[in-house]
Amino acid sequence: MAVRHLQQITAALIEGGCASWEAALVVEGAYTAQERILAGPLSTIAEQVRAADIRAPALLLCGPTLEACPILQAAGSISEVVFAQH
Repeated sequence: MAVRHLQQITAALIEGGCASWEAALVVEGAYTAQERILAGPLSTIAEQVRAADIRAPALLLCGPTLEACPILQAAGSISEVVFAQH
């Protein structure tokens, strides 16, 4: 996923029918010692990624199945930003 185009990607997803409040995760450096995970609603995840200086390679995951994600469950709410470094 092109991190620099995340705003356009999330806007297209919302315009295409995804709910703006839908859960979203961005995973930077998946399965590496530098892995970072950022969680938030689809409508604000791009701004959160920019503020956290998330870099490529990074994955965007979104959708209702993320509600079962342990990171989101630990936060208690998708509106709470979770930033974890493993």
